[in-house]
Amino acid sequence: MASQWHSWFTKPITTADDARQVIRDSAMAFYTLAGLQAAISLVLGSGYLTDAALYAGVAYWLHWRSSRVAAILLLVISVSVVVTGLNMIGGGGGRNIVLAVLAAWISLRAVQATFLLDDNKDDLNGGSA
Repeated sequence: MASQWHSWFTKPITTADDARQVIRDSAMAFYTLAGLQAAISLVLGSGYLTDAALYAGVAYWLHWRSSRVAAILLLVISVSVVVTGLNMIGGGGGRNIVLAVLAAWISLRAVQATFLLDDNKDDLNGGSA
């Protein structure tokens, strides 16, 4: 299981099938993050529920449309969470910075996959069809 995670996390995206798999896995990761945020909102307040709805909605868009815009939006959201977390480290916040960095990496992979998928839907290596 750990080797599968590692290979997905760093494996080059060379085919359209690879790109589709990375997009699907990225969306699943953000669904999980949205569920975690929703559970946290039960304890810490409804502010986290807004984050959960945003992650889930944009991940759904990414999953079903393989949208470049959705992937970029997830990247922008994730990077803003990292920056906000880093700014709050001294003031009692920023406790989940590792999770935020992980989300940013996953969204970066989704951006890469959507751009590669859209460039050539059949063969990303430029081979003959």
